[in-house]
Amino acid sequence: MEVSTLLHQIDFTTILVFILIFIVTNNIVTNLRRLPGPWAWPLVGNLPNLLGYKKSFDPPLHLRQKYGNIVGLKLGPMGLVYICGHKALTDVFQKKTEFTKYRPNWVYLATRLTGKTGIVWSNGDLNHHIRKFSLSALRDFGLGKTSLEDKILEEAHVLSDSLAKSKGSPVALDTLLPKAVSNVISSIVFGSRFDYNDEDFESLLQRLDYIVVNSNYKLLENYLPFLEKILPNSKVRKIVKTRNDFNDYIRKEINLHKKSFDRGNIRDFIDLFIDQETNESEDALTDEDLFQTIFDLYVAGSETTATSLMWIFLFMIKYPEVQTRCREDIKKVVGDKNVTFKDRAKLPYIAATVNEIMRLKTIAPLGIPRTTMEDIQIDGITIPKRCTIVEVLISAHYDTDYWENPEEFHPERFLDENNSIIRREAFYPFGLGKRVCLAKQLAETEMFLFFATLLQRFRFENAQPEVPLDMDGISPGVTYSPSPYKVLLQKL
Repeated sequence: MEVSTLLHQIDFTTILVFILIFIVTNNIVTNLRRLPGPWAWPLVGNLPNLLGYKKSFDPPLHLRQKYGNIVGLKLGPMGLVYICGHKALTDVFQKKTEFTKYRPNWVYLATRLTGKTGIVWSNGDLNHHIRKFSLSALRDFGLGKTSLEDKILEEAHVLSDSLAKSKGSPVALDTLLPKAVSNVISSIVFGSRFDYNDEDFESLLQRLDYIVVNSNYKLLENYLPFLEKILPNSKVRKIVKTRNDFNDYIRKEINLHKKSFDRGNIRDFIDLFIDQETNESEDALTDEDLFQTIFDLYVAGSETTATSLMWIFLFMIKYPEVQTRCREDIKKVVGDKNVTFKDRAKLPYIAATVNEIMRLKTIAPLGIPRTTMEDIQIDGITIPKRCTIVEVLISAHYDTDYWENPEEFHPERFLDENNSIIRREAFYPFGLGKRVCLAKQLAETEMFLFFATLLQRFRFENAQPEVPLDMDGISPGVTYSPSPYKVLLQKL
């Protein structure tokens, strides 16, 4: 029989049935080969399993209860594996760190936003150069030195003065605290701080917040990229536009810096970039590298730190007895002098309180995705090469194998019998392995100094004692934040 004759005898229904059989068969075969996890639907995979939850980290925690510490999902055409629990997390991301340090190249939103550059999303030699350059710059401008502490303390006092103007009226900390913390990284990047009412500063932080809040795993465009062009209100399209606006401001600052650049007087992070650019080194970073690196520094060094502090002060309102003990310790050790980071070792209860809040309210509960560079064997399960994996950090912080009554707020769990701070192995709010947060030291310094300085000056009270405090929080995107709240500040 001729091919043309055969084709005429095949009607549309036959073709449709053939396609459906192929899809169903392929779906069955795919599911039989999969890691522990829920059955994947044709075409959409397990995207329905991520819907209907309030917080971004609820799906992996829920799935873990049924399938264990390693949960495989198929999201559209892409595969993803959640790694949960302290043992599995350290086995995969710490012991196998050389094979889990790369970012995947398929996450559509990340590619659109970053171009695979910056501290967070770059790989290989480029990531090495950016991290080395950024860490060197942070150290040049005071990281680990009293010079940066002085900038943080200066900003903490400016914030204190602004808060004092409330004179007993309810205050929304989220209107000022992010500006104060962001001014620390601003002084490093731009060489100066912003006034809290500066319109450019407010616009910069609003754009940053929009991107962080709206970037998440559930965006359909991540798995079906063509939707960005056809959806009338594509979230990815809005995020990318917001990011481009952020870059426009950085570009303007670079141009201003270039006009006044003096190699004998390096003022800030941008000057360092211009200096290495003019040296024409093979490792020189591009403007795109700089845009993304500055964005990453703002997220790591200000956005997440400000959110952590918002949680810390909410807990102080919820647990006034803890707030009182923290303040009494500060008075006993420091008195009315400025607190320094060196005082942290002499204030173990303060450090323990901060750690316990970071454990309970892990700011980045889901780590940024990585990819496996070889097959990894964990507890009899094989995670395939080139598989996208996600560290569910918050699962380790609630792991009952390592924490007694993990749902409870108990700062003393970070203190030993001598009242000294101890390191808990299942505690790593800044991540694991080669991709641990670059701004970890900066964030820890900022949290301690802002927290202790404000406690010296104010007593924090609930502005609406008749309304129960919302301790559950929200996590629509990358970070886990407290719901908006107001405080009464009693000046001491």
